[in-house]
Amino acid sequence: MAEGESSGSVGVVAIIAIIVILLLVAFFVIRGGLFGGRSVPSKVDVNIQTPGSGGK
Repeated sequence: MAEGESSGSVGVVAIIAIIVILLLVAFFVIRGGLFGGRSVPSKVDVNIQTPGSGGK
C-alpha cells in the first residue's frame, strides 16, 4: 500500500507543477502583449541619415 500512496502523491505534485508552469507562461505571454495585453502601440523611429550624404 505504501507504494501506491507515494506514486499517487508524486502524480499530484507533477500536476500542480505543470499548472504553475502554465500559469507563469500565460502571465508572461499576456504581459508581453502577444494577446493584446498592451493597448498602446509601440513606435519605432526609423529616421536614418548617413554622414556627408548631401555635400557634393
